[in-house]
Amino acid sequence: MRGSLRRKILTWTLLPALSVFVVVAAVGYFAAQALAEDLVLDRDRELARLSAAEVSASIQEYPELLSGVARDLTAGGETNDDLARALAAAANRLTYFDGGVVLLDNLGRVLAALPDDPAALGGDWSARPVFRQIIQNPNRPAFSDIATAPPATTDAPEGPLTIDVAVPVLTARNELRGVLVGRFLVGADVVNPLYGTLLRLRLDSKGEAHVIDSAGRLIYASTGDAAGDSFTDHPVAAAALSRASGALRTPTADGREVLASYSPIPNTSWNLVIEEEWATLMAPLRRYTAGLSLLLSLGIILPALVVAGGMQRITRPINALVEASRQVARGDFGRTVTAPTGDELETLAEQFNSMSAELQASYAQLEQRVADRTRELQTVLGVSRQVASTLELPPLLSQILDRLREVVDYRFARLFIMEGDTPVLLEERGETVALADVYYLGALPETEAVLSRGEPLLLADTGQPSPFVDHLRRVAAERDNPDLMDTIGSILSLPLMARERRVGIMTLVHGQRGYYTSQRVEVAMAFAAQAAVAIENARLFADVGERVAQLRVINQVSQSIAGILDLDGLLRETAALIHQRFGYYHVGIALVEGDYVVYRAGAGQLVSDEGEILFSPNRLRIGKEGLTGRAAATGLVLLSPDVSRDRRYVPLAGLSTRSEVVVPIKSKELVIGVLDIQSERLDDFDESDVDLLRSLANQLAVAIENARLYGQAGQLAALEERQKLARELHDSVSQALYGIALGTRTARTMLDRSAIDAATQAKLAEPLDYVLAQADAGMAEMRALIFELRPESLQSEGLVAALRKQTAALGARHQIPVATEFGPEPELSLTQKEMLYRVAQEAMHNIVKHARATSAEVRLVVENGRVIMEVCDNGQGFDMTQEFPGHLGLKSMRERVERGGGLLTIASAPAEGTRIQVKVALPAEAGVAV
Repeated sequence: MRGSLRRKILTWTLLPALSVFVVVAAVGYFAAQALAEDLVLDRDRELARLSAAEVSASIQEYPELLSGVARDLTAGGETNDDLARALAAAANRLTYFDGGVVLLDNLGRVLAALPDDPAALGGDWSARPVFRQIIQNPNRPAFSDIATAPPATTDAPEGPLTIDVAVPVLTARNELRGVLVGRFLVGADVVNPLYGTLLRLRLDSKGEAHVIDSAGRLIYASTGDAAGDSFTDHPVAAAALSRASGALRTPTADGREVLASYSPIPNTSWNLVIEEEWATLMAPLRRYTAGLSLLLSLGIILPALVVAGGMQRITRPINALVEASRQVARGDFGRTVTAPTGDELETLAEQFNSMSAELQASYAQLEQRVADRTRELQTVLGVSRQVASTLELPPLLSQILDRLREVVDYRFARLFIMEGDTPVLLEERGETVALADVYYLGALPETEAVLSRGEPLLLADTGQPSPFVDHLRRVAAERDNPDLMDTIGSILSLPLMARERRVGIMTLVHGQRGYYTSQRVEVAMAFAAQAAVAIENARLFADVGERVAQLRVINQVSQSIAGILDLDGLLRETAALIHQRFGYYHVGIALVEGDYVVYRAGAGQLVSDEGEILFSPNRLRIGKEGLTGRAAATGLVLLSPDVSRDRRYVPLAGLSTRSEVVVPIKSKELVIGVLDIQSERLDDFDESDVDLLRSLANQLAVAIENARLYGQAGQLAALEERQKLARELHDSVSQALYGIALGTRTARTMLDRSAIDAATQAKLAEPLDYVLAQADAGMAEMRALIFELRPESLQSEGLVAALRKQTAALGARHQIPVATEFGPEPELSLTQKEMLYRVAQEAMHNIVKHARATSAEVRLVVENGRVIMEVCDNGQGFDMTQEFPGHLGLKSMRERVERGGGLLTIASAPAEGTRIQVKVALPAEAGVAV
């Protein structure tokens, strides 16, 4: 039943369009609002962090000024009077500190002050945080919270509010002689260099800025709030005092909504808070709302225009009917009208066409022959045009059979494309019957000879005796369909020739005997000639397109691996990309290591989910074993279409390889590795694959060299820094500890030889023995630290000796008993030994810092061709399903092991301790099977 035109117009145009636009507008608005809020939060969080870092860098000039003065104080002598005179002489250099300068001794007592204040001399500053920070870490200046100068007497009033900056005063022997403290006044009306520095930074350029100390008191406020006031009632105060960076959207006391971003100021206990108006930040979103309103307006206008166009489509068929009626009245009886509207107009057009057809029936037979010939020529012309316009093979083949039926009818047709010398059925039309693969009659030598010459093969009447018909009847009988040939009248097979080469075969079958006449064969041959050219062009276009696609993928792979500077990560990523982008059955990448080529990465069945290579064998002798070894020796590409017939092939256990290609990876004409590609199909690689893989190998060679150079540079830099630090520790701290121990032993010996009574000797011996024990422990720890900084000692002393020292130091320093099991020294490279030592060092550090363990165990043994190292403890363990942001120990362990070619396993649970195991395969040269 046909529906109303008005209802169709409303249903097909206005309602769907309006619904879609409303949904799109709503979703777009809310998505944009959510995205804008996230971007603003991230931006303000980063702004606060960068501003805090800028504040920290700017105020470092004041401890640097104090440090310069502190170094000069002991130049004229180290007595209290000498220091006081030196401080008075440096008064003009300390004018920045408007709150004065105080010199403390190493016990926190005031030695001198600027300006001179006799009442302050002897005051005790030992409990003040700024003094304790210097005592605990003399290598780093200290910035205090807002402080009050202690009164000179118990009944004196407290001094003004200040910010204290302290640096250590060291003697020529690098011993702590005292602490130099510079003081800045804090207050609403105070003008001093510290406030000038904060003003120059323009912290309020993005909003209102506050600098608060760790107690939540204001040091600086761009809003004019008084310094020293409490900031703890602010909504963001708790988050800011947590020493984290972040941003919080919150209302203010006066009802405004602001975005407060906060961050700790490095090297101080202070925090920075910046507030911005939320309405100002969201102003761009209002412009988006205006655009959305415009879009909604268009959503109403455009459907209205579409409705107007639809009405025009309705009136156009009506006008066509009127014009056609006029033409019929003038004698044009073949006039027809097409109106596929599905409603009353289509019914009217069908009735008009029926009337026109009945009027034209008397003229049809006279014009039939001319029309047939014209149609044949038009079809052939259409194929010629198709050659120039269609370059994709599947749609071209489909159109060839469809267009052919317009000039030469068939019951069913089959189109074969030659793959080598074998025809492959790609397209068919008409009935689906058996024997589709033999209709071109190429199974007989006689028919194949005719088709190879480019001549058509015609069986005009299958009822006439013929060797070809007899052949088809035998085949039909063998396939349990003996009556099939009785339903077939004519068969025509046409070779598709292009450049004197057969590119395909087209077979037409008709139920009427004698249907394929010489005239129809002539038309069909002309059609076949055009179709052959089209097929050849489409194949050439497909080959070019495939090559372009390959080059595009090569470029993508090159861009993906160009920035990877870790060698193992580079090889894994490259193998995965080649396997993913080109769909090869198996991809392996091996590097030349000595006399062997060793597989370092792969993709396919023989790679575990964790990236572990399961190749067996995983190394081949260069020039003697496998296609891989031969390619590495000769530097030539080796292609094996059937590995079962190639004596050079060494199968990988677990693969069903049928063909293989191996491309050497060269750097400066030197083979540094090979790219091994295997397939489960015979003869699956050709010259295009070789060119593709050669390009990939060239790109990979450059990336490998870059990764190696980067790794060598990093190792050299780290080694030089460690050696420098080890020398400095040995020449300074270690010698000082040795002097303390030697002096203490001498004092202990003199005490034993003295004539002091036993009770007094015991009292004096106890502190001397304590100092001697601490000095010996410090020297032991210093030797262990120097060994850690000089990993090249592993080459001379060995990994087992290094682990023995580390476990002994753990027991001596932290009183944790350690059970050990050490086998013989493993035959590993120095890099792998250093990797195992660093992992064990990190694991024992975690035992001390996090595990709360009462015992530990360290094993280093060789089992089944692998070096196995285990570090266990009975501590509190942890939940392995949870993440621990900021704790990078486990991550660094895993990265070290992966770079060293090992496998790391971590097992732990709450209250069940932790077990860390590393496995590293021994090299084949060690005489152990891998």
